Amino acid sequence: MSLNNSHYGTNGVLLYNGEIILIYYDGVEVSFDPDNEVPLMKGHKKGRIYLTSHRVVFVNKNQNDLFQSFSMPFMCMRDLDIEQPVFGANYIKGQVRAEQGGKWNGMAKFKVWFNNGGAIEFGQCLMNAGRLASQARAAQQFVINHSFNSNIYPAPPPAYTALNPNSYGWVPMDRFPDRPQGNTVYMYDSPPPYSGIFEKNETHTFNQTYQNVTNGFVDPKDPSKAYVASAPYPDEAPPNYQESLNKKKD
Repeated sequence: MSLNNSHYGTNGVLLYNGEIILIYYDGVEVSFDPDNEVPLMKGHKKGRIYLTSHRVVFVNKNQNDLFQSFSMPFMCMRDLDIEQPVFGANYIKGQVRAEQGGKWNGMAKFKVWFNNGGAIEFGQCLMNAGRLASQARAAQQFVINHSFNSNIYPAPPPAYTALNPNSYGWVPMDRFPDRPQGNTVYMYDSPPPYSGIFEKNETHTFNQTYQNVTNGFVDPKDPSKAYVASAPYPDEAPPNYQESLNKKKD
């Protein structure tokens, strides 16, 4: 897990090129019990959670908290379980280890409460994604390289628009119908540094996708299927964040 590497702007989430948001949920509460003293991880954090094709990302709603986001690649999690207490909201618990360069060290227990329901469905989907990711990688360490000198730009719609309900078969779109606002999703130029749910040696970048399908996007699990995106995306390189702001002012 890495800290404060997955947010951008005001409550925005920062993805890798080719990463896809499977589930978006606004209204979770998280807490950590690290084996080492980590001041940033103290207390409960409230915000938004994203299950992507490669990891779990949380973005804090409290802009005054020094803890703004976390990223949990599937390979860093273990002992996942879903708790259903008699009183209080259902929650997911587990353990997570720090990534190299992740701004903390050691292991930590974590809990994620779903105050408006959805813990069971989210947990099951997370476990399915984790199993697929484990099939696509050999056990190894990765060094996080979040260089803000690289380009960051608004993500194209396929990164966050709803998937076809039958495209994966295990994503509960009926339980999590909401999608994040397009102006809160940003993307690096670089691809993820660790494996996700895609098959081994299978790579997907959105520039390549849009060269093939100009008015929709390709299902990563079945490239023969294309779905309509929320809006077409230009063939040229996407604008960076500052250029987007200038266009809005004009």
